[in-house]
Amino acid sequence: MDHEQLQQETQIHNEQIKLLASCLNIMAAGFAVTGIIGPFTTVGMRIVPGATIDGQALALTFVWIASGIILHLIGSLMLRNLR
Repeated sequence: MDHEQLQQETQIHNEQIKLLASCLNIMAAGFAVTGIIGPFTTVGMRIVPGATIDGQALALTFVWIASGIILHLIGSLMLRNLR
């Protein structure tokens, strides 16, 4: 394997890692937005009559946000695999 081919394979590997990390980061943002906006929109716009932000809604919001943070951290860790 010559130097040029090795350099091209390294570049391809790095781009694939960056693409996957970016995808995970976009998913993380979506999870966080869903966790924050979903419950407050439901209550604020009265989508569900009589809906309130109770302990269950706050727990679900926490799960969505925590999932987003975890996905973001996984994406960040993947970037360490760049060559």
